[in-house]
Formats: sequence, C-alpha cells, structure tokens
Amino acid sequence: MPANLSRYLATIVAMAGTAMLLTAAQAPSDRSGKVIACGDVTALVAAIQKANSGGSGTIRVAPQCTYTLTVPQVPQVPRSSAGADGLPVITATVIIIGYRTIIARSARAVPFRLFEIAPTGRLALGGVTVSGGDLPHGVSPSPDGAGILNNGGKLGIFRGSAVLHNRTAGSGGGIANRHGEILLDHARVMGNIAGTNGGGIDNEEGIVTVTDQSVLDGNVAAIDGGGICTRAGTVTVAGSEVTFNTPNNCSPRGAVPNCLN
Repeated sequence: MPANLSRYLATIVAMAGTAMLLTAAQAPSDRSGKVIACGDVTALVAAIQKANSGGSGTIRVAPQCTYTLTVPQVPQVPRSSAGADGLPVITATVIIIGYRTIIARSARAVPFRLFEIAPTGRLALGGVTVSGGDLPHGVSPSPDGAGILNNGGKLGIFRGSAVLHNRTAGSGGGIANRHGEILLDHARVMGNIAGTNGGGIDNEEGIVTVTDQSVLDGNVAAIDGGGICTRAGTVTVAGSEVTFNTPNNCSPRGAVPNCLN
C-alpha cells in the first residue's frame, strides 16, 4: 500500500475533481473513512445505488482485494440494446477509490459488462481494475463496451486503474464511448478484445483524452483499431503509449495524433 494512504486517497479525489469529470461543487468528500469489506459485492452495489439516489458519493473499496460479480444487476430487457451490467448503471457522480483493487466478472457467470454510465452519470476510478466483462454474440443487439460502456456521460480512469481482459462480439472490448467524455490519466487499457472495432477503446462522436503515461497495449480488434477506433469524435494522446495492438494501434490512420501504426 502507499506509504501515506490518506494522501493517496486525497490525490485521487483531487484528480477527479479538477479534471473534466466534476466541478468543485460536485466533488464529494471522503470524510467517513469507511471501506467496503473485501469481496462484499452486495455492499458495493448498495453504495452505488446510494450515490445515484443522493446525486454523488465517494466509495472506498478494500485495497489489494477482488470483488467478484456473479450475476448482472441490470438484466437485459426487450427495450434495451446495450445488454446486461454487473453493477447498477451510473446516473450521478460516483468516485470509487481502491488500491490494487479488482472488480471482475466471474468466469462462471452469465455474460455481462461491468459498468455502464448514463448521460447524467460521472464515474471516476482510482486504483481500481475492471476485468472479465464478456458480451458474446446473441446477448444484445449492440454488445459494445465489455468493460465499460459510457453512454453519453463522463468517465475518468485515474492513477493505478486499469481496464483489462474484457471481450465483446461488438465494438469497444475495453471501453465503448458513445457521445461522452473519457479521461485516462496514468491508467492502463490492456488485453481487451473486440469482434469488430476498437479493441481497447471505441469512440463514437465523443471526446477521449489519454495522458500522463497511460498505456494501451495488447488489445485486439477483428476489423480495425486494435488500440483505439474513433468515428466523428476527438481523441488526444499525450505523453502516453498506444503500442502492440492488433491489427493496428489507431483507426482511421492519422485520426489520432501521436499514435503510430
């Protein structure tokens, strides 16, 4: 663990509060000191629901711990094209802070993604890895974003966080961004797989910023944009690496400055 945990937590909250995610008025404080018990998925779900209903919340999860999701919280219904989610849809401002903490779908569970962000939602992750999302053919008409689907909201993935080893038959193996905003700040997106475009990140008419030594590596797309695929949106890569993705790092060619194919 960090030598000064309180300073680490304060840094993550400050990063979320000063970035494009939150205004100073919206940034929730972390006064309670309460940490959700290691592996207590029920408590994690309840904490997200409480933050949604209250308009904002900071959730501290246990360090060096895995929270294993075994059932979806939002089952797919005929009206939905997005598919099922392992955690409640983020509809307010939610900051989740851990340290080498993993939130993962069980390999034995039915297929679902981990997080979905609504247009009103703002999600910040610090020290948290999102892993194991699975959206195969047949689970949804639009199985996009196996790790995280940002459906018009705002997503910040900060220091020590990662999106690893998620896979979809659609686009955005790690993250799908639909008309929303994403900031990767000293974060990793690695080992994700898409059946179409955007193995790491698929961006559609949104804004994606990759900065401060972030890494997109080892992601795979069956068609194009192994690292990042963008359509009618803006992607900025600064001081970060988009490398060793298949079949290429970024698509379309030249659409992502500082990304070499």
